[in-house]
Amino acid sequence: MGKLEDQGWDVCLCKGGMELQDRNGGLFADIVKTNKVYPVELRLVASGAGLAGWTTDSGEGESTYQELLGRLGKVAMTATARGGSGPKASLWTWHCRLGHLSFKTIVELAQEGASGLEITDIPARIPGLDACFACVAAKMVHLPHKEGRSHATEYLERVYIDIAGPMHIPSARGRLYLYVAVDDYTCAIYTRLLFLKSDVPEAFKAFRAAAENESGKQLCKVMTNNTRELSMGEMRDICERDGIKLRMTVPYHPASNGVAERAIEVLTAAARAMLHDAGLPQILWAEAFSIVTYLRNRTPTRALDGLTPFELLYSMKPDLVDLRTFGAPCTIAEPSARLKKLDDRAKFCVFVGYKYGGGGYRVWDPERGVMGRNFL
Repeated sequence: MGKLEDQGWDVCLCKGGMELQDRNGGLFADIVKTNKVYPVELRLVASGAGLAGWTTDSGEGESTYQELLGRLGKVAMTATARGGSGPKASLWTWHCRLGHLSFKTIVELAQEGASGLEITDIPARIPGLDACFACVAAKMVHLPHKEGRSHATEYLERVYIDIAGPMHIPSARGRLYLYVAVDDYTCAIYTRLLFLKSDVPEAFKAFRAAAENESGKQLCKVMTNNTRELSMGEMRDICERDGIKLRMTVPYHPASNGVAERAIEVLTAAARAMLHDAGLPQILWAEAFSIVTYLRNRTPTRALDGLTPFELLYSMKPDLVDLRTFGAPCTIAEPSARLKKLDDRAKFCVFVGYKYGGGGYRVWDPERGVMGRNFL
């Protein structure tokens, strides 16, 4: 009991039993005394920051939309997509909000004075990623292959591009591929969802136009592998016409395009961990990748000596006050034009991302799919 109290648990003895409460006063276990001891049987389960804790049943396979919707209606929605009280939250809550970022990086981000991030319980010894079941399950990798290389000295001097996919399951809107572009100077990551590999030239045009218009700089060099869609045809024509150097990797040596390869690995591991932790169906992989891209551009990296890509691009620290935990239950206000007099004014949904450009959030309704809305 002494060790439990040292770790922040509250132990409450009552007649015939014991209650174990977490730091927030929530009931974790109600234990009945047997033969003058308090027996507890523990088993390893996936964490439940989102839906996992109240949508998982004893059956096998993923739940259908109808089954998830039925459970949504039966559960008292006491949790919100904040996962805490505004910017003040536990280290574990921030770990979930920031897409299962390492605990050490989260503490460093808070100590650097990131706006909207305040940790209420920084332990003396920062835990590793092995403290999170979802991270252990999703992020196990081989040791990296390291190779010396020069680095760019300004934005858009060198950009690495690659494609992830095809995914084994289409996204909620039918996409199968993920286009990834990484700027070598800022480490900023750009992603775009694609239906087909042949959509690569359009994705490249969109990325280039957005980056050049925002920065006032010109794209100089593109590094890619020998995939036909990335290095030949329309892609090659665009680069030759506009004076962009197109460089391909050595055949059968993908490590020479390691920046883009590593970015895809990092994004995939984080997206896997978030889907695993939230207990959401895999068709939401596209939403997970989009939110991970958003978060990675706002978290520190050793390649920038602890700065974030956002800081290097905009010369200001990112504001994290509006971050929410992926997969957290939430409620949205229904448009009055769709409602009848006696219809409910709110609907239970799940937070799955941020609605870029127009503010608000992206939520998932098992009946209607992914939507952009504001929370209640």
